[in-house]
Formats: sequence, structure tokens, C-alpha cells
Amino acid sequence: GFEAKRRVSGLGVAENVKKWKELVSKKEDLLVKSRNRVAFAWTLVALCCGSHTSHILHSLGIHIAHGGIWDLLHNSYVKGGLAVGALLGPGRELLFDGIKAFGKRSPNMNSLVGLGSMAAFSISLISLVNPELEWDASFFDEPVMLLGFVLLGRSLEERAKLQASTDMNELLSLIPTQSRLVITSSDNNTPVDSVLSSDSICINVSVDDIRVGDSLLVLPGETFPVDG
Repeated sequence: GFEAKRRVSGLGVAENVKKWKELVSKKEDLLVKSRNRVAFAWTLVALCCGSHTSHILHSLGIHIAHGGIWDLLHNSYVKGGLAVGALLGPGRELLFDGIKAFGKRSPNMNSLVGLGSMAAFSISLISLVNPELEWDASFFDEPVMLLGFVLLGRSLEERAKLQASTDMNELLSLIPTQSRLVITSSDNNTPVDSVLSSDSICINVSVDDIRVGDSLLVLPGETFPVDG
């Protein structure tokens, strides 16, 4: 007879489904990290906004924001510390990516956000450590709020993309990865319209191993594993 050769599976349905699920899992991990960055960033935003609460209350005729935590939030050094935390914490990856883009002479959106944040922080820092300049420039809140809103928008965008990927993953999960291959004797005189005979056997094989001319057994209620 002829020499038997083992079928070699290619990168077919089963492998693609596996890779797609791994990709979705990685995206979920990235989304969790993104949520943590947003939570940290908006905690800093809330502290920055707290320093403006007294002004809002005063404009409404409510004079209760005095002393303690309120004076601390008005301190320029505290605001500078919050800005440093926002730049080196949740906004670190964004700033580094923007710097790399500048180095490649192809600035992107991260470059623009980073430039605005660093400009506001630098001017405020110079004004703080050199009071003799009389710049009276305190923009430490701006980098914190800018990064907070940018990270929030990107987190919502990543969430929408993940939802679309999840829907696609659910569709792919409907595709069967296994099929029943019918094997019959080569000298069997079974009619063409019938693939089952007394000496036929069925084995479960991967959908990737199905070749043109193979006979498959599909039971009632099951999904056809291949077209044709």
C-alpha cells in the first residue's frame, strides 16, 4: 500500500479562536490597569477641586471653608506635590510616549497633552521657587485636571473597544472546533449518498484537520463545523 502520512494542523479555526480569547484576556487586564490609573488621577483631581470649593462657597454666601484641610489644599507646595503625583503616576506612560514621539519627529496626541501639562507645571514651579519674579502664576491644578480628563476619555474608549471584542468573541465561541470524521474501508462498496456502513468508524478530530473529500457526521441539533 501507500505510505501513511500524519495530518499536520494549520493555523485554522481552533487556533484563531484561542488567539482571539488570549487577546481579549490581555485587553481586560489592560482595562483594569486603565481603571486604576483613572481612579488615582481623579482622586488627585478631587483634591485639586477641593481647593476651589471654598471660593464657590464664598460666592454663594456660605463661609464654612476655613482652616484645617482647606488651608492645606490652598498651599502652593501641596498643589505642586499633587501635580508631581499626577505627572509621575497615572500620566507617566502618556508623557513618555509623547517624548518618544517627539524624538522620532512624529508628535502625536500624547505629545500635545504632555507639552501642555509640562508647560503649566514648569511655569508654576518657576513662579513658586522665585517669588521675586512676581509672576503670581499658580497653574498646578491644570496638569492634574488635564491628565484626569484625558485618561478618563481613553478609559471609556478602551471599554467600548473591549465590549466590541467581547461580542466578537461570543460569535467565535459558536464555531465548533471539533468534528466527527467518518472513516470507511477503501474496498467498501457503500452507496455514494450514504457515508455510514457496518465497518465505518467515527473519530473526533480538530476542524483544522478536515480536508476536501472527507466525510463528516453531524448529529441533529449540532452546528456544521465546515462549509461545503
